[in-house]
Amino acid sequence: MNNKVKSEQKLNLKKNQEISLTIEDFTKEGEGLGKYQGFPFFVKDTVIGDEVRVSITKLKKNYGYARLVEIVTPSKDRVTPPCPVARQCGGCKLQQISYEKQLSFKKSLVEGCLMRIGGFGKEDIEQKMEPVYGMEEPWH
Repeated sequence: MNNKVKSEQKLNLKKNQEISLTIEDFTKEGEGLGKYQGFPFFVKDTVIGDEVRVSITKLKKNYGYARLVEIVTPSKDRVTPPCPVARQCGGCKLQQISYEKQLSFKKSLVEGCLMRIGGFGKEDIEQKMEPVYGMEEPWH
């Protein structure tokens, strides 16, 4: 398969099947990204470093979506969301991530846009970009 994404047919994956993943990255929307035998899955309500059990909800040729079933081992960056209905509501997609990691995630989004859209190099961004300032009280 030489560095190509394995297709769901070759892995014999099915909708509603439960699999285990380790979340490796975030999408720009804040969804977790984990891979099952090289096949990527997008999972809401997860944090980089989470080891999770998920249920497959949608399969495409080169990627899939899954619903969080259980957090087997939480990430060191996982926190309890301040809002008791954060997961059901979905309006605040980053509440389960520590505030420091949220700031880091937002900074990386800006850097990515500056490189991709603005044509800046990583060195230019590191030299010219102001640091990210957080709030003393980030809620309310």
